[in-house]
Amino acid sequence: MTVQIIEGKLTRINIEGNRWFSSSFLSDRLSLGSRTPVLLAPLQEQLQLLQQDRRIERINAELRPDEQRGQSVLNVRVTDKNPFHATLEVNNYQTPLVGEIRGMGTLVHDNLTGRGDPLSVSYGHSSGGFPIIDVSYAFPLNRYGTTFSPHYRRYDFKLVEQPFEPLDLNTNTEIIGMTLRQPIYRTITDEVALSLIGEHLFTQSFIFANVPFSTFPGFQNGAATVSALRFVQEWTHRTIDTVFAVRSRFSIGLNVLGATINGPPDTPDGRFFSWLGQIQAIKQYGEKLFGMQLLGRMDLQLTDSPLFPLEQISLGGRYTVRGYREVTILRDNSFIVSFESRFPLIRWKNGEPMVQFAPFVDVAHGWSLGENRPSAIAPATNFPDTLASVGAGLRWNILPQGRAVFEVYWGQKLRGVPRIGHTAQDHGVHAGIVVNLF
Repeated sequence: MTVQIIEGKLTRINIEGNRWFSSSFLSDRLSLGSRTPVLLAPLQEQLQLLQQDRRIERINAELRPDEQRGQSVLNVRVTDKNPFHATLEVNNYQTPLVGEIRGMGTLVHDNLTGRGDPLSVSYGHSSGGFPIIDVSYAFPLNRYGTTFSPHYRRYDFKLVEQPFEPLDLNTNTEIIGMTLRQPIYRTITDEVALSLIGEHLFTQSFIFANVPFSTFPGFQNGAATVSALRFVQEWTHRTIDTVFAVRSRFSIGLNVLGATINGPPDTPDGRFFSWLGQIQAIKQYGEKLFGMQLLGRMDLQLTDSPLFPLEQISLGGRYTVRGYREVTILRDNSFIVSFESRFPLIRWKNGEPMVQFAPFVDVAHGWSLGENRPSAIAPATNFPDTLASVGAGLRWNILPQGRAVFEVYWGQKLRGVPRIGHTAQDHGVHAGIVVNLF
């Protein structure tokens, strides 16, 4: 008697139903789960990972025997989403020095060539910001998730707040960068990734329209240039009711591409080393706790070198310490901690929150090497190094699924600062609306 054992082998992956994704791109991703002999678990994991892609609505798969004995074929039907998106946003999350009310429009194609490569273009405007431009693109290099992402940002600002407006003080900033990102571990719930980023940052200020003016220490002829190499490590953990993310970034300022170099050791220049650590967590609770959502955040930046403003951390405002105006203080080193809870007051019929009440507490502490350095737009050095606030907000999902969201927060300062103006931010109010047009 002769017994012949034929190991099962996956020979083909057939993709159908996809409109925007390339079939070869999808089959390359799914082939990562191919084993000899055929194992269902790795294939199922790759299908589930693909289903998590925000650009895919639904996946149905069927594993069938092929015509030849010992061979199998995987038939996959994919329903992918429309990759075109447009959003409009209006808020007061910008320093009143350049106009606190800012409008921003963003156009996104999430799948430009069919290989999961998103292109995003944003254009913004305020009374002192014209234009505000942000362009980014990410292209996958192989089936293992390696991506190459160039980005470009430009901010042209004019100081419009008194007493600076008559000076006609303008600041132009350009940031050009490239990112190489590689996931090194990925499951349905966890991802660990490494990134290498190269950035070139240039900022220049003029007074009376065209006279170079050094607004910050270390500027040369009104300008400063930074060429930085950054190494990023990320870990993200997701479950049905929890998201936990940790991010670490090391930055080195290099003496290349015209970086600004100064002699005195206590003066900022383009040579520096800094570390930024960030932790974020979101926890969704059940009805026993009224459907509460809890958000927490902690940031820590440490450096051994005086930094230019582009590398410093700004404290105060919507995303650091609410209740204070944006960019209340700039510091080389900083620590930020924030907690917010969101309680649904009104729900849509599908159970999604329509109106949420959101109490919060924000605390931040910053310090610079040596004395806190004054600048032309922040001449006072008697601002405290610690900012803290408590307050509450209302979030209104005007349309389901986050298609239109309005939020307003009010914060009570726990550390007083000199009153600069009489804007909504100076009264502790931060408000914004985002509308997803399509």
